[in-house]
Amino acid sequence: MKKTTHRSLRGRLAAAAIAGLMAITAAPVGSFGGFNVTASAEKLELTVGNFTLTADTSTQKATIKKYTGTESNVVITNLMSSGGIYYEITAIEDAAFENNTYITNVYLPSSIVSIGNGAFSGCTSLSDITIPNSVKTIGAYAFAGCTSLTSIYPFTYPFPNSHAMTSLDLTAFSNCSSLTCISLPKCVTKISSTDFVGCTALNTLYIPKETVSIDDSPSAQYRKVSLICGYNGSEAWRFATTNNIIFKDLNPSPTPTPVTISSPVISAKYVEGSGVVITWNAVLDAAGYYIYRSGNRNPIGDTSKLTFTDTNVTRGYTYSYTVAAYNGSAISEDSNQVNVSIPQQTSIDTVKVYGKVSGFGEVYSGEVIYIELIDSDGYTMYTETNDGNYTIYGVEKYEKYTMKVKMPGCPDRSYTITASTSDIIQNATLRRYGDADGDGKITATDATQILKYDAGMQSKLSSADGYTLKAVSLFGDTQPSAKDATQIIRYLSYYSLPSRLDNLVSPYMPRS
Repeated sequence: MKKTTHRSLRGRLAAAAIAGLMAITAAPVGSFGGFNVTASAEKLELTVGNFTLTADTSTQKATIKKYTGTESNVVITNLMSSGGIYYEITAIEDAAFENNTYITNVYLPSSIVSIGNGAFSGCTSLSDITIPNSVKTIGAYAFAGCTSLTSIYPFTYPFPNSHAMTSLDLTAFSNCSSLTCISLPKCVTKISSTDFVGCTALNTLYIPKETVSIDDSPSAQYRKVSLICGYNGSEAWRFATTNNIIFKDLNPSPTPTPVTISSPVISAKYVEGSGVVITWNAVLDAAGYYIYRSGNRNPIGDTSKLTFTDTNVTRGYTYSYTVAAYNGSAISEDSNQVNVSIPQQTSIDTVKVYGKVSGFGEVYSGEVIYIELIDSDGYTMYTETNDGNYTIYGVEKYEKYTMKVKMPGCPDRSYTITASTSDIIQNATLRRYGDADGDGKITATDATQILKYDAGMQSKLSSADGYTLKAVSLFGDTQPSAKDATQIIRYLSYYSLPSRLDNLVSPYMPRS
Protein backbone atom coordinates (compact mmCIF):
# COMPACT_ATOMS: atom_id res chain seq x y z
CA MET A 1 0.00 0.00 0.00
CA LYS A 2 1.33 3.45 -0.89
CA LYS A 3 2.41 5.82 1.78
CA THR A 4 -0.19 8.37 0.79
CA THR A 5 -2.87 5.75 1.41
CA HIS A 6 -1.82 5.32 5.00
CA ARG A 7 -1.69 9.04 5.59
CA SER A 8 -5.29 9.04 4.42
CA LEU A 9 -5.97 6.07 6.70
CA ARG A 10 -4.61 8.06 9.66
CA GLY A 11 -7.14 10.73 8.78
CA ARG A 12 -9.97 8.22 8.78
CA LEU A 13 -8.80 6.88 12.11
CA ALA A 14 -8.56 10.29 13.74
CA ALA A 15 -12.08 10.35 15.16
CA ALA A 16 -11.82 6.80 16.51
CA ALA A 17 -8.34 7.44 17.88
CA ILE A 18 -9.33 10.66 19.69
CA ALA A 19 -12.36 8.99 21.27
CA GLY A 20 -10.25 6.13 22.66
CA LEU A 21 -7.20 8.18 23.73
CA MET A 22 -6.24 8.40 27.40
CA ALA A 23 -4.99 11.89 28.14
CA ILE A 24 -1.37 11.66 29.25
CA THR A 25 0.53 14.92 29.74
CA ALA A 26 4.01 13.40 29.86
CA ALA A 27 6.96 15.28 31.23
CA PRO A 28 10.50 13.84 31.16
CA VAL A 29 11.41 12.04 34.34
CA GLY A 30 14.72 10.59 33.19
CA SER A 31 15.87 7.00 33.09
CA PHE A 32 16.47 4.16 35.50
CA GLY A 33 17.38 0.50 35.07
CA GLY A 34 18.31 1.21 31.43
CA PHE A 35 14.75 2.29 30.49
CA ASN A 36 13.62 5.74 29.30
CA VAL A 37 10.68 7.05 31.34
CA THR A 38 8.17 9.90 31.06
CA ALA A 39 5.26 10.23 33.43
CA SER A 40 2.03 11.98 34.35
CA ALA A 41 0.01 11.18 37.45
CA GLU A 42 -0.11 7.36 37.49
CA LYS A 43 0.81 6.90 33.80
CA LEU A 44 4.32 6.07 32.61
CA GLU A 45 5.72 5.87 29.09
CA LEU A 46 8.41 3.21 29.11
CA THR A 47 10.83 2.00 26.45
CA VAL A 48 11.49 -1.73 26.78
CA GLY A 49 13.67 -2.99 23.95
CA ASN A 50 11.88 -2.18 20.71
CA PHE A 51 8.58 -1.57 22.50
CA THR A 52 7.17 1.68 23.84
CA LEU A 53 4.63 1.04 26.59
CA THR A 54 1.97 3.11 28.28
CA ALA A 55 2.02 1.80 31.85
CA ASP A 56 -0.33 2.37 34.79
CA THR A 57 1.57 2.20 38.08
CA SER A 58 -1.60 1.81 40.15
CA THR A 59 -2.73 -1.38 38.39
CA GLN A 60 0.64 -2.54 37.02
CA LYS A 61 -0.93 -2.97 33.59
CA ALA A 62 0.48 -1.66 30.34
CA THR A 63 -0.40 -1.32 26.66
CA ILE A 64 1.81 -1.49 23.55
CA LYS A 65 2.04 2.05 22.20
CA LYS A 66 4.68 1.55 19.51
CA TYR A 67 6.97 -1.11 18.11
CA THR A 68 10.06 -0.07 16.12
CA GLY A 69 11.91 -3.37 15.66
CA THR A 70 12.90 -5.13 12.42
CA GLU A 71 12.42 -8.76 13.46
CA SER A 72 10.23 -10.92 11.21
CA ASN A 73 8.81 -12.99 14.09
CA VAL A 74 7.57 -10.80 16.93
CA VAL A 75 6.74 -12.29 20.33
CA ILE A 76 4.82 -10.21 22.86
CA THR A 77 4.92 -11.70 26.34
CA ASN A 78 2.10 -11.24 28.83
CA LEU A 79 4.50 -9.53 31.27
CA MET A 80 7.20 -6.93 30.61
CA SER A 81 9.47 -5.56 33.33
CA SER A 82 10.92 -2.11 33.93
CA GLY A 83 12.99 -1.10 36.94
CA GLY A 84 12.13 -4.37 38.68
CA ILE A 85 8.36 -3.88 38.21
CA TYR A 86 6.37 -6.27 36.02
CA TYR A 87 3.50 -4.89 33.94
CA GLU A 88 0.77 -7.06 32.42
CA ILE A 89 0.28 -6.29 28.71
CA THR A 90 -3.44 -5.81 28.05
CA ALA A 91 -3.82 -4.01 24.71
CA ILE A 92 -2.30 -3.02 21.38
CA GLU A 93 -2.82 0.72 20.96
CA ASP A 94 -3.85 2.57 17.79
CA ALA A 95 -1.24 2.35 14.98
CA ALA A 96 1.24 0.56 17.28
CA PHE A 97 2.75 -1.51 14.43
CA GLU A 98 1.60 0.68 11.55
CA ASN A 99 3.61 0.37 8.30
CA ASN A 100 6.16 -2.07 9.77
CA THR A 101 7.13 -4.03 6.66
CA TYR A 102 9.52 -6.43 8.43
CA ILE A 103 6.96 -8.41 10.45
CA THR A 104 5.74 -11.74 9.04
CA ASN A 105 4.33 -13.40 12.18
CA VAL A 106 3.09 -11.99 15.50
CA TYR A 107 2.43 -13.85 18.75
CA LEU A 108 -0.06 -12.13 21.07
CA PRO A 109 -0.38 -13.22 24.72
CA SER A 110 -3.63 -14.27 26.37
CA SER A 111 -3.57 -11.11 28.50
CA ILE A 112 -4.50 -8.93 25.50
CA VAL A 113 -8.13 -7.74 25.57
CA SER A 114 -8.18 -5.14 22.77
CA ILE A 115 -6.51 -4.31 19.46
CA GLY A 116 -6.72 -0.65 18.53
CA ASN A 117 -7.59 1.25 15.37
CA GLY A 118 -5.02 0.66 12.61
CA ALA A 119 -2.86 -1.33 15.02
CA PHE A 120 -1.23 -3.41 12.25
CA SER A 121 -2.27 -1.39 9.21
CA GLY A 122 0.21 -1.37 6.35
CA CYS A 123 2.20 -4.37 7.65
CA THR A 124 2.55 -5.68 4.10
CA SER A 125 4.74 -8.69 5.03
CA LEU A 126 2.48 -9.94 7.84
CA SER A 127 1.20 -13.36 6.74
CA ASP A 128 -0.04 -15.04 9.92
CA ILE A 129 -1.42 -13.88 13.26
CA THR A 130 -3.43 -15.57 16.00
CA ILE A 131 -5.91 -13.51 18.02
CA PRO A 132 -6.12 -15.04 21.52
CA ASN A 133 -9.51 -15.89 23.03
CA SER A 134 -9.09 -13.06 25.54
CA VAL A 135 -9.46 -10.29 22.91
CA LYS A 136 -12.83 -8.56 23.22
CA THR A 137 -12.51 -5.70 20.74
CA ILE A 138 -10.78 -5.10 17.39
CA GLY A 139 -10.83 -1.53 16.10
CA ALA A 140 -11.28 0.08 12.70
CA TYR A 141 -8.70 -0.72 10.00
CA ALA A 142 -6.74 -2.84 12.49
CA PHE A 143 -5.20 -4.97 9.71
CA ALA A 144 -5.91 -2.71 6.73
CA GLY A 145 -3.43 -3.10 3.89
CA CYS A 146 -1.89 -6.33 5.24
CA THR A 147 -1.62 -7.60 1.67
CA SER A 148 0.26 -10.82 2.58
CA LEU A 149 -2.12 -11.89 5.35
CA THR A 150 -3.47 -15.36 4.50
CA SER A 151 -4.28 -16.74 7.94
CA ILE A 152 -5.85 -14.97 10.90
CA TYR A 153 -7.23 -17.14 13.70
CA PRO A 154 -10.02 -17.28 14.88
CA PHE A 155 -11.58 -15.93 11.67
CA THR A 156 -11.53 -19.44 10.20
CA TYR A 157 -14.53 -21.76 10.42
CA PRO A 158 -15.84 -22.54 12.89
CA PHE A 159 -15.40 -19.35 14.91
CA PRO A 160 -14.89 -20.71 18.47
CA ASN A 161 -17.65 -20.12 21.00
CA SER A 162 -14.99 -19.77 23.69
CA HIS A 163 -13.73 -16.55 22.13
CA ALA A 164 -14.54 -13.45 24.17
CA MET A 165 -14.95 -11.06 21.22
CA THR A 166 -17.78 -8.57 21.71
CA SER A 167 -16.90 -5.88 19.15
CA LEU A 168 -15.37 -6.18 15.67
CA ASP A 169 -15.15 -3.33 13.18
CA LEU A 170 -15.21 -5.08 9.78
CA THR A 171 -13.08 -2.35 8.21
CA ALA A 172 -10.30 -4.13 10.11
CA PHE A 173 -9.80 -6.32 7.00
CA SER A 174 -9.80 -3.56 4.37
CA ASN A 175 -7.34 -4.24 1.51
CA CYS A 176 -6.29 -7.62 2.91
CA SER A 177 -5.96 -8.81 -0.67
CA SER A 178 -4.69 -12.34 0.14
CA LEU A 179 -7.46 -13.43 2.52
CA THR A 180 -9.68 -16.05 0.85
CA CYS A 181 -12.00 -17.04 3.69
CA ILE A 182 -13.39 -15.23 6.75
CA SER A 183 -15.62 -16.62 9.52
CA LEU A 184 -17.44 -13.93 11.49
CA PRO A 185 -18.17 -13.99 15.25
CA LYS A 186 -21.63 -13.65 16.79
CA CYS A 187 -21.01 -10.01 17.72
CA VAL A 188 -21.25 -9.00 14.04
CA THR A 189 -24.91 -8.04 13.57
CA LYS A 190 -24.50 -5.88 10.48
CA ILE A 191 -22.40 -5.97 7.29
CA SER A 192 -22.09 -2.67 5.42
CA SER A 193 -21.10 -2.01 1.81
CA THR A 194 -17.80 -0.47 2.95
CA ASP A 195 -16.72 -3.65 4.75
CA PHE A 196 -14.08 -5.91 3.13
CA VAL A 197 -13.08 -3.21 0.63
CA GLY A 198 -10.05 -4.39 -1.35
CA CYS A 199 -10.37 -8.04 -0.21
CA THR A 200 -10.06 -9.12 -3.84
CA ALA A 201 -9.22 -12.79 -3.11
CA LEU A 202 -12.15 -13.30 -0.72
CA ASN A 203 -14.31 -16.19 -1.98
CA THR A 204 -15.95 -17.67 1.15
CA LEU A 205 -17.83 -16.03 4.03
CA TYR A 206 -19.14 -17.76 7.15
CA ILE A 207 -21.94 -15.62 8.60
CA PRO A 208 -23.57 -16.31 12.01
CA LYS A 209 -27.30 -16.35 12.78
CA GLU A 210 -26.84 -13.15 14.78
CA THR A 211 -26.12 -11.11 11.63
CA VAL A 212 -29.49 -9.52 10.84
CA SER A 213 -28.54 -6.93 8.21
CA ILE A 214 -26.39 -7.25 5.07
CA ASP A 215 -26.20 -4.32 2.64
CA ASP A 216 -27.16 -5.36 -0.91
CA SER A 217 -25.22 -2.49 -2.51
CA PRO A 218 -23.89 -3.51 -5.98
CA SER A 219 -20.47 -2.02 -5.13
CA ALA A 220 -19.92 -4.22 -2.06
CA GLN A 221 -16.81 -6.39 -2.38
CA TYR A 222 -18.47 -9.29 -0.54
CA ARG A 223 -21.04 -9.64 -3.33
CA LYS A 224 -18.25 -11.21 -5.41
CA VAL A 225 -17.72 -14.22 -3.13
CA SER A 226 -18.56 -17.63 -4.59
CA LEU A 227 -19.80 -19.28 -1.38
CA ILE A 228 -21.68 -18.10 1.71
CA CYS A 229 -22.07 -20.46 4.65
CA GLY A 230 -24.77 -19.85 7.24
CA TYR A 231 -28.17 -21.11 8.35
CA ASN A 232 -31.38 -21.64 6.38
CA GLY A 233 -33.83 -18.78 6.88
CA SER A 234 -31.15 -16.40 8.19
CA GLU A 235 -30.07 -13.05 6.75
CA ALA A 236 -27.06 -14.79 5.22
CA TRP A 237 -29.42 -17.19 3.42
CA ARG A 238 -31.56 -14.28 2.17
CA PHE A 239 -28.52 -12.39 0.89
CA ALA A 240 -27.04 -15.42 -0.88
CA THR A 241 -30.27 -16.48 -2.60
CA THR A 242 -31.12 -12.90 -3.58
CA ASN A 243 -27.71 -12.36 -5.19
CA ASN A 244 -27.32 -15.81 -6.81
CA ILE A 245 -24.44 -16.87 -4.56
CA ILE A 246 -24.02 -20.53 -3.63
CA PHE A 247 -25.27 -21.10 -0.08
CA LYS A 248 -24.24 -23.90 2.30
CA ASP A 249 -26.40 -24.66 5.33
CA LEU A 250 -24.23 -25.18 8.41
CA ASN A 251 -26.94 -27.11 10.20
CA PRO A 252 -28.20 -29.70 7.68
CA SER A 253 -30.12 -32.82 8.62
CA PRO A 254 -27.53 -35.35 9.75
CA THR A 255 -27.07 -38.33 7.47
CA PRO A 256 -24.95 -41.25 8.56
CA THR A 257 -21.78 -41.73 6.55
CA PRO A 258 -21.14 -45.39 5.85
CA VAL A 259 -17.66 -46.68 6.58
CA THR A 260 -16.04 -48.04 3.43
CA ILE A 261 -12.82 -50.02 3.20
CA SER A 262 -10.93 -50.66 -0.02
CA SER A 263 -10.18 -54.16 -1.25
CA PRO A 264 -6.58 -55.42 -1.14
CA VAL A 265 -4.70 -56.67 -4.19
CA ILE A 266 -3.26 -60.14 -3.61
CA SER A 267 -0.60 -62.45 -5.00
CA ALA A 268 -0.28 -66.17 -4.22
CA LYS A 269 2.34 -68.79 -4.94
CA TYR A 270 3.14 -72.34 -3.92
CA VAL A 271 6.39 -72.61 -1.92
CA GLU A 272 7.82 -76.09 -1.59
CA GLY A 273 8.01 -77.14 2.04
CA SER A 274 5.70 -74.36 3.23
CA GLY A 275 2.43 -74.31 1.28
CA VAL A 276 0.58 -71.60 -0.63
CA VAL A 277 1.91 -68.19 0.45
CA ILE A 278 -0.64 -65.40 -0.06
CA THR A 279 0.48 -61.76 0.25
CA TRP A 280 -1.29 -58.41 -0.23
CA ASN A 281 -0.88 -54.67 0.13
CA ALA A 282 -1.81 -52.69 3.25
CA VAL A 283 -5.34 -51.19 3.18
CA LEU A 284 -6.07 -47.86 4.85
CA ASP A 285 -8.16 -48.19 8.05
CA ALA A 286 -8.12 -52.00 7.93
CA ALA A 287 -7.92 -53.73 11.31
CA GLY A 288 -7.46 -57.20 9.81
CA TYR A 289 -7.93 -59.46 6.80
CA TYR A 290 -10.05 -62.57 6.10
CA ILE A 291 -8.58 -65.21 3.74
CA TYR A 292 -11.02 -67.28 1.67
CA ARG A 293 -10.29 -70.42 -0.37
CA SER A 294 -12.10 -71.92 -3.36
CA GLY A 295 -15.40 -70.04 -2.83
CA ASN A 296 -15.94 -71.16 0.77
CA ARG A 297 -17.19 -68.14 2.77
CA ASN A 298 -15.81 -69.53 6.01
CA PRO A 299 -12.37 -67.91 6.10
CA ILE A 300 -9.35 -70.18 6.40
CA GLY A 301 -7.44 -67.34 8.05
CA ASP A 302 -7.90 -64.10 9.99
CA THR A 303 -4.78 -61.96 10.45
CA SER A 304 -3.62 -58.38 10.87
CA LYS A 305 -0.43 -59.11 8.90
CA LEU A 306 0.06 -58.80 5.14
CA THR A 307 0.75 -62.46 4.49
CA PHE A 308 -0.81 -65.87 5.18
CA THR A 309 0.37 -69.41 4.39
CA ASP A 310 -2.13 -72.14 3.58
CA THR A 311 -0.39 -75.33 4.69
CA ASN A 312 -3.40 -77.60 4.21
CA VAL A 313 -2.95 -78.30 0.50
CA THR A 314 -2.74 -81.50 -1.55
CA ARG A 315 -0.47 -82.19 -4.50
CA GLY A 316 -2.19 -82.19 -7.87
CA TYR A 317 -5.03 -79.89 -6.75
CA THR A 318 -5.73 -76.28 -7.78
CA TYR A 319 -6.99 -73.76 -5.21
CA SER A 320 -8.41 -70.26 -5.63
CA TYR A 321 -7.87 -67.50 -3.05
CA THR A 322 -9.39 -64.11 -2.23
CA VAL A 323 -8.83 -61.72 0.70
CA ALA A 324 -11.18 -59.13 2.27
CA ALA A 325 -10.14 -56.29 4.60
CA TYR A 326 -12.28 -55.44 7.64
CA ASN A 327 -12.65 -52.98 10.49
CA GLY A 328 -15.36 -53.87 12.98
CA SER A 329 -18.54 -54.61 11.06
CA ALA A 330 -17.25 -52.93 7.89
CA ILE A 331 -15.88 -55.45 5.38
CA SER A 332 -14.45 -54.69 1.95
CA GLU A 333 -15.34 -56.40 -1.28
CA ASP A 334 -13.24 -59.45 -2.06
CA SER A 335 -9.85 -58.91 -3.63
CA ASN A 336 -8.88 -60.23 -7.03
CA GLN A 337 -8.96 -64.03 -7.23
CA VAL A 338 -5.68 -65.92 -7.66
CA ASN A 339 -5.52 -69.61 -8.66
CA VAL A 340 -2.61 -71.75 -7.49
CA SER A 341 -1.87 -75.29 -8.72
CA ILE A 342 0.05 -77.60 -6.40
CA PRO A 343 2.64 -79.59 -8.40
CA GLN A 344 2.71 -83.39 -8.27
CA GLN A 345 6.36 -83.29 -7.31
CA THR A 346 9.02 -80.79 -6.36
CA SER A 347 9.93 -78.74 -9.42
CA ILE A 348 10.98 -75.37 -8.05
CA ASP A 349 13.99 -74.72 -5.85
CA THR A 350 13.79 -71.67 -3.61
CA VAL A 351 16.01 -69.63 -1.32
CA LYS A 352 15.37 -66.78 1.05
CA VAL A 353 16.24 -63.07 0.99
CA TYR A 354 17.04 -61.44 4.31
CA GLY A 355 18.82 -58.42 5.70
CA LYS A 356 18.40 -55.20 7.62
CA VAL A 357 16.90 -51.82 6.75
CA SER A 358 18.72 -48.91 8.42
CA GLY A 359 19.66 -45.26 8.01
CA PHE A 360 16.44 -43.74 9.37
CA GLY A 361 17.38 -43.55 13.07
CA GLU A 362 15.03 -45.16 15.54
CA VAL A 363 11.65 -46.71 14.76
CA TYR A 364 8.96 -44.77 16.60
CA SER A 365 5.85 -46.37 18.06
CA GLY A 366 3.36 -46.96 15.26
CA GLU A 367 5.90 -46.98 12.43
CA VAL A 368 6.20 -50.02 10.16
CA ILE A 369 8.71 -50.77 7.40
CA TYR A 370 7.21 -52.54 4.37
CA ILE A 371 9.27 -54.67 1.96
CA GLU A 372 7.91 -55.86 -1.39
CA LEU A 373 9.66 -58.40 -3.63
CA ILE A 374 8.31 -58.46 -7.20
CA ASP A 375 9.35 -61.11 -9.74
CA SER A 376 9.48 -60.75 -13.52
CA ASP A 377 5.85 -61.93 -13.82
CA GLY A 378 4.58 -59.32 -11.39
CA TYR A 379 4.06 -61.74 -8.51
CA THR A 380 4.62 -59.79 -5.29
CA MET A 381 5.67 -61.06 -1.89
CA TYR A 382 5.19 -58.74 1.10
CA THR A 383 6.64 -58.57 4.56
CA GLU A 384 6.89 -55.94 7.27
CA THR A 385 9.19 -55.21 10.19
CA ASN A 386 9.27 -52.95 13.21
CA ASP A 387 13.01 -53.17 13.91
CA GLY A 388 14.50 -53.21 10.40
CA ASN A 389 15.27 -56.97 10.26
CA TYR A 390 13.37 -58.90 7.60
CA THR A 391 13.24 -62.30 5.86
CA ILE A 392 11.31 -63.31 2.74
CA TYR A 393 11.02 -67.01 1.90
CA GLY A 394 10.12 -68.71 -1.37
CA VAL A 395 12.48 -66.78 -3.64
CA GLU A 396 13.04 -68.77 -6.83
CA LYS A 397 16.61 -69.50 -7.80
CA TYR A 398 17.88 -67.60 -10.86
CA GLU A 399 14.83 -65.33 -10.84
CA LYS A 400 15.31 -61.55 -11.11
CA TYR A 401 13.41 -59.46 -8.53
CA THR A 402 12.74 -55.81 -7.76
CA MET A 403 12.75 -55.11 -4.02
CA LYS A 404 10.86 -52.00 -2.85
CA VAL A 405 11.38 -50.65 0.69
CA LYS A 406 8.80 -48.25 2.14
CA MET A 407 8.44 -46.43 5.46
CA PRO A 408 6.38 -43.41 6.60
CA GLY A 409 8.45 -40.23 6.42
CA CYS A 410 11.04 -41.63 3.94
CA PRO A 411 11.14 -41.71 0.13
CA ASP A 412 10.58 -45.21 -1.25
CA ARG A 413 13.71 -47.06 -2.37
CA SER A 414 14.18 -49.86 -4.90
CA TYR A 415 16.87 -52.53 -5.35
CA THR A 416 17.40 -55.18 -8.04
CA ILE A 417 18.11 -58.74 -6.86
CA THR A 418 19.04 -61.80 -8.92
CA ALA A 419 18.57 -64.99 -6.92
CA SER A 420 21.31 -67.59 -7.11
CA THR A 421 21.70 -71.02 -5.55
CA SER A 422 22.07 -69.80 -1.99
CA ASP A 423 20.28 -67.45 0.38
CA ILE A 424 20.71 -63.75 -0.38
CA ILE A 425 21.67 -60.97 2.02
CA GLN A 426 20.21 -57.64 0.87
CA ASN A 427 20.58 -54.75 3.27
CA ALA A 428 18.76 -51.48 2.55
CA THR A 429 19.07 -47.89 3.69
CA LEU A 430 16.33 -45.29 4.02
CA ARG A 431 16.64 -41.58 4.80
CA ARG A 432 13.96 -39.48 6.46
CA TYR A 433 12.77 -36.41 4.59
CA GLY A 434 14.84 -33.38 5.61
CA ASP A 435 17.49 -35.44 7.46
CA ALA A 436 20.64 -33.98 5.90
CA ASP A 437 23.13 -35.17 8.55
CA GLY A 438 21.82 -38.75 8.71
CA ASP A 439 21.02 -38.91 12.42
CA GLY A 440 17.37 -39.87 11.84
CA LYS A 441 16.01 -36.59 13.25
CA ILE A 442 14.96 -33.21 11.91
CA THR A 443 17.05 -30.49 13.59
CA ALA A 444 18.59 -27.12 12.83
CA THR A 445 21.83 -28.96 12.00
CA ASP A 446 20.11 -30.37 8.89
CA ALA A 447 19.31 -26.85 7.69
CA THR A 448 22.98 -25.87 8.26
CA GLN A 449 24.25 -28.84 6.22
CA ILE A 450 21.92 -27.94 3.34
CA LEU A 451 23.04 -24.29 3.38
CA LYS A 452 26.70 -25.40 3.31
CA TYR A 453 26.00 -27.71 0.38
CA ASP A 454 24.15 -24.96 -1.49
CA ALA A 455 27.09 -22.59 -0.93
CA GLY A 456 29.64 -25.13 -2.24
CA MET A 457 31.16 -25.71 1.20
CA GLN A 458 32.11 -29.07 2.69
CA SER A 459 28.94 -30.71 3.95
CA LYS A 460 27.64 -34.12 4.93
CA LEU A 461 25.76 -33.97 1.63
CA SER A 462 28.93 -33.44 -0.42
CA SER A 463 29.30 -37.13 -1.27
CA ALA A 464 25.63 -38.10 -0.89
CA ASP A 465 23.94 -40.34 -3.45
CA GLY A 466 20.92 -39.35 -5.50
CA TYR A 467 18.48 -40.98 -3.07
CA THR A 468 19.79 -38.96 -0.11
CA LEU A 469 19.69 -35.72 -2.11
CA LYS A 470 16.09 -36.52 -3.05
CA ALA A 471 15.18 -36.99 0.63
CA VAL A 472 16.39 -33.51 1.58
CA SER A 473 15.11 -31.76 -1.57
CA LEU A 474 11.62 -30.94 -0.34
CA PHE A 475 10.41 -29.40 -3.61
CA GLY A 476 10.67 -32.60 -5.68
CA ASP A 477 14.09 -32.10 -7.28
CA THR A 478 17.51 -33.48 -6.27
CA GLN A 479 19.31 -30.19 -5.65
CA PRO A 480 19.10 -29.18 -1.95
CA SER A 481 19.12 -25.40 -1.59
CA ALA A 482 18.35 -22.57 0.82
CA LYS A 483 14.63 -22.92 0.17
CA ASP A 484 14.75 -26.48 1.57
CA ALA A 485 16.64 -25.23 4.64
CA THR A 486 13.93 -22.58 5.12
CA GLN A 487 11.24 -25.29 5.17
CA ILE A 488 13.13 -27.12 7.94
CA ILE A 489 13.41 -23.93 10.02
CA ARG A 490 9.67 -23.31 9.56
CA TYR A 491 8.91 -26.88 10.62
CA LEU A 492 11.03 -26.49 13.77
CA SER A 493 9.65 -23.04 14.59
CA TYR A 494 8.13 -22.51 18.03
CA TYR A 495 5.08 -21.15 16.22
CA SER A 496 4.66 -24.27 14.02
CA LEU A 497 4.81 -22.28 10.78
CA PRO A 498 3.41 -24.09 7.70
CA SER A 499 6.14 -26.16 6.01
CA ARG A 500 6.41 -28.69 3.18
CA LEU A 501 7.69 -31.10 5.83
CA ASP A 502 4.26 -31.15 7.50
CA ASN A 503 2.99 -33.65 4.91
CA LEU A 504 6.28 -35.50 4.41
CA VAL A 505 7.52 -36.48 7.86
CA SER A 506 6.24 -39.57 9.61
CA PRO A 507 3.16 -38.77 11.73
CA TYR A 508 4.67 -40.89 14.49
CA MET A 509 7.97 -38.94 14.78
CA PRO A 510 8.03 -36.25 17.48
CA ARG A 511 9.33 -32.80 16.58
CA SER A 512 12.88 -32.13 17.76
